[in-house]
Formats: sequence, C-alpha cells, structure tokens
Amino acid sequence: MNKLIERFFRKDIFIFSFIFLSLMIAFGPAYLVDYFRHDDFAGACWDRISIITHHLFDQAVYNEVRPYTMIFMYYSELFTEYLSGAKYIKIATIAVFSFSSLLLFKWLRIFNINKLWALFLAIILFTLPPMQIMASTYHYFFMAVPVLLSSIIVFIVWDIQNKNYHNIGRVLKFILFLQLITFLTFYNKFMYVAIFVSMIALFLYYRCKDNDFEKRAKRFLYFSAFIIYLIAITAYPPSAMFVWFLLTISLLAIFKSDNPKKIINFSIKVFVLSILTMVVYFVLGKLLAFGLDIDMNTGRGLSLTGDISKLFLHTLDAVRIASNLWDISEMFSLFNNDLLSEIQDSVFNDFDKLVFIFSTFILALLIVRKSINKRYNVLVFISVLILACLAISPSVVSHNSDTMFRYTIALTPLIGYVFFWSLSIIFSHNNKYYRYFLTTVLGTFFVGIIFATNYNIYKTVVEPNQHEMNYMSSILDREVIPKIKNKEKVLIQFVKGHLSYVARHYSRDEFGAGLNYFRWPINFAMVMLLKDRGIKTTSSCNPTIWDGEYVKYENNWGTLEIFSDTKSQKANAPKEDYILINMRELVLIHELQLR
Repeated sequence: MNKLIERFFRKDIFIFSFIFLSLMIAFGPAYLVDYFRHDDFAGACWDRISIITHHLFDQAVYNEVRPYTMIFMYYSELFTEYLSGAKYIKIATIAVFSFSSLLLFKWLRIFNINKLWALFLAIILFTLPPMQIMASTYHYFFMAVPVLLSSIIVFIVWDIQNKNYHNIGRVLKFILFLQLITFLTFYNKFMYVAIFVSMIALFLYYRCKDNDFEKRAKRFLYFSAFIIYLIAITAYPPSAMFVWFLLTISLLAIFKSDNPKKIINFSIKVFVLSILTMVVYFVLGKLLAFGLDIDMNTGRGLSLTGDISKLFLHTLDAVRIASNLWDISEMFSLFNNDLLSEIQDSVFNDFDKLVFIFSTFILALLIVRKSINKRYNVLVFISVLILACLAISPSVVSHNSDTMFRYTIALTPLIGYVFFWSLSIIFSHNNKYYRYFLTTVLGTFFVGIIFATNYNIYKTVVEPNQHEMNYMSSILDREVIPKIKNKEKVLIQFVKGHLSYVARHYSRDEFGAGLNYFRWPINFAMVMLLKDRGIKTTSSCNPTIWDGEYVKYENNWGTLEIFSDTKSQKANAPKEDYILINMRELVLIHELQLR
C-alpha cells in the first residue's frame, strides 16, 4: 500500500487527475444541469463580434481599471450564446481550480506537510463557499484565473530565494502567451502595451545569457512576477489576494523550519513585490482616470473610502463570514444591519466559529512557545492578522458596502488553514499517534465535504435557478413563442417574486438567490430563453424606462414591463392582450417559510 501511495505522489499527472476528478464530483451539478444565474446573463445581449461591443466593456476596462476581467470574460462568453455552452466554461473553471490546487499541494509539500494531509487540504480548501459560487457561475471564470496567477508568482519568488533559475524559459513562454492573448483580444491601445511588455521580457531574458547570469535572471523573474501579478489584479483584485493565503502557509512553517530566516526573507520579498504591484496598479488607474476624465466612484473602482468605522466593521464582517468556513446557513450581517440590535440578540451565535478558531490559534501559539523558535511567536501572530486584513482589502478599502462570499476567496482558505495548523499543533502535543488521528479525520472530512459541496450547489444554486427558468420557459413555450412565430408583437408583464425559492436566503446574490434579486437580469433571461428557442433578438438590452419600481424594455419581438409586486402590475394592466409572468405564483421548492 505504501509503495502504491509513493508511486502516486511521484507523478504530477496522477495528483492533478485525482484533484480534478474530486472537484468534478464536488461541483457536478454546476455543469450537469443547463442553467444561468445572476451575472451569467450579462452576455445575453452581446453580438459576439468584437470585445468593445460588450455592454460591460467601458465599466470593466475604464471605470474599474480591470482590462483582464474583460479579456477572460470575452473568451468565456464566446461559447455561451446559448444555455448549453455554459457547462464547458464551468468545467474550464474547475480545471483552473485544479491546477491551483495542485500548486497549493506542492506549496504545502515544500514546507514538509504530510503528503496525504497536503492532498486533502489542497482539495477541500478549493471547495469552500467562494469557490462553489465561482464554479457554479460560468461568468465568474475571470475570477478563477487570478487565483492561479497569484499562485505562480509565489513559486517564482521562491525560485529566486533558492537561486533556482532553470524555469526562466517556461516563465518567458508564459509571459509571452499572456501578452499574445492581450494582443489578439484588444483592438485599441492595449495592443501596444502587450507589445511593450513582451519586448521588455525578451530583452531581460536574452541578457541572462551574458555575464552575471544570476543577477540578470533575478531581474527577469522579478519583472515577470510583477507583470503576472499585475494581470491578476486587473482581472479580479479579491482573487489576486490569494497570494496572502499562500504567504500565511510559509510563515506558519517557521516553527518547524531549520532556517526560519530564509522564510522571513522570502516573505518580505513577496510582501514588497505584491504591495508594490498594488501601488503601481492604483497609481496607473488614477492616471488613467485623470487623463480620460473617468468617474471611478462606482463602488468597485479605485476610489478609496475614508470612513474608518466602515473599514473596521466591513473587515470584522468579512472575517466572521470567512470563519464559518463551509457553513453558509447563517444570515447575520454585522455591516449591513443595525449593529446594536443584532448584538443584543446574540453575539455568540454569530461569532462562535470566529471566537473558537481564534482561541485555537492562540492556544497553538502558546504550545509552540516552548520550541527554540519561540521568539517568532509575536511575529507570526501579527503577520497572520495583517495578511488576513490584506486578503479582504480590495472590498474593504473601496466604497463597496457588501460582504459577498466571492470577496473572501483568499480570506476563507487562509482562516481554514490557520485552523488546521492550530489543530495539528494541539493534537501533536504529547501525542505520538496524532498523525494517524489527523489523517483519519482529514480523510473522512474530505469524503464528506466532496458530497456536501455537491448537495449544497444543487440545493442552493442550481435548483432555485432551474426552478425559475423552468417556470418562465413553460409560459414562453405556451403563450409567447406561438405569437412571435405568428409575427405578432407581444407585451409581457413580469411581476418579481421572492428573493429566494429555498427555505433560507443565505447571501445577497449568491446562495439561495434567484433571478428576482435584481431587475437587470430579467430581460436578459428572457432574451437568452428566446435565443435557445430560435428566436432572433435585439443586440442591446438597455431599458427605455428605469423608474424606481417600474422597468420597461423594448425588444424586436415585443415589450417587457417589470413590476415589483402584483398590486403595481394590476394598477398598470392594459386593456389589450398581454401575457403575465407572475413569479409570486412560484412556490417554494421546500415547504418551509422564508425567514
């Protein structure tokens, strides 16, 4: 058995295959069922001719200074003009997570984490709620890629630290590949940026063949890491913060390291490189805004909040949510509700997991104080707190007021690993059988989490959205399609239903949320469902009227009016023939009451 395990861990292809298979099982419902949810409808009205014709182009590239969001979104939405195409992008997202998980496994092994522990951890940490949301929403492919890019730059800096330069050729190819994608995608000034970056990379690379190889190889690798991380940030800043999670793993390895100064020096290099890249990104974004007179106060742009209470409460809320790990069932929001009344209800019920994990971490630090590296206790403690804050920093420092699971994609695995590390220290104290115990626990937990994730995605993401789309499709097939095929213009009055069709509305627009959470996806969904039935639609989904509780869209096949409730719809019901889609008539999937 041991020989078989050893043979398995010798080949990366075996490890990757196991990871990919595990995640495919965990996220199965996401790609086995044809459905769209929330942001998936963003590309419904895109003509797929040019990237600049996408209705999100100006917002992503200029207002939010995230050009690579648009690039990765462009290639994912090329395949999703119809519902059936979404499954392939979701599988691609799972593949990206699998590669990231493989790198996480390798990173854990660098710091002598047990092979089986590393494998189980690398997989289950990629089944956390933020990853569940990204894997079950094809539109979020652009959020998965920065996780992989952030993982790569950590390995590049580690190679520099260890004076390992045999991978510089692979790094060059990767940089040129990313710039080629940029060049082929954009039809504007970004093309020249890609050419400029490629020329610098080639220049630095070919100089490595001259004298003073080590010094010049370092320059090339630092430049490459900087560019890769800048791309990660300009794709999706919260995902780019994954680097702080990986840095936490290395810092916690100090206590069992023969050379803690090496880890500290490495951590400083990663920290300086990452912070420098973030500063450069901010400065370049502000220069772009100034030069083009762009308003970046969108909530997700580069405008920073000066509200200290917001910074504190938002950080605390994010840490609380992330500390719940795989538990998505709670609804309490410290930041978005009345603080005093909620605290009076029950503090412990909402912060119990955070308090428990923090206490476990403190206990573990007290235990390792007895080691020869006890002087590093304070350093590690403060560093982990700082890294946790940095992991959630993009959403915290902006004017954005929400705490979404997808914003915690770096923070949640960070807290999860800190919890595991703490337990491993506690159980190893005066216990010679702790390895067997932890292996059994992790193995059992691994199996349970895979199937629990599968169930959770189906019940809180797939089923609610499929429930809505089936209801809408039945009315379209019965009443709308025959009239459109008969060359008749149709008038559809749409009444928004409940925010959720499951027993609990778990988070704002993620778990449990249906189409009705926002108004903007409704016409997009209508267009997508009609496209799937061979009906030609307009290439734009801009409303003609957007007035509070009433929204009106004019399409080539007819008119769509959206009302917030049945009362307002009845008050505006026309005398002529119209088709009513009343989502209030759609019952809960489970016979429970909404909270």
